[in-house]
Amino acid sequence: ASLEGDKKLFDSAAHDMLQAGGEVIAEAWRDAIRAHDLIDTGDMLNAVRVFDVATEHVKKVTVYPEGRDRKGIRNAEKAFINHYGASRRKATHFVDDAETKAEGPAVDAMAAVWFDKLESEG
Repeated sequence: ASLEGDKKLFDSAAHDMLQAGGEVIAEAWRDAIRAHDLIDTGDMLNAVRVFDVATEHVKKVTVYPEGRDRKGIRNAEKAFINHYGASRRKATHFVDDAETKAEGPAVDAMAAVWFDKLESEG
């Protein structure tokens, strides 16, 4: 296989690899929200998503709760306050817990996509 061929193969797999890893991280966020008992209406929990962040030279995903809850409060703002705390709210660091829990499994999910691609493309 040529270096150029390997790069094309990797580029064709990158999006699916990132999505697979991102989904593992998103599920870890949801688990951490539940574990830290941060559910009132469930709006923030249900808003956790994986988002593509791609530029010409960089491909990546980010995970966070999008949109606003039923009261109009931004879900990402609620996550920030729950994670870092506020004057009347103790910090939970739930995102750190989620990221730590998901690190290995996210890499494994991405690797599985890569190896499936290698196997299918020969």
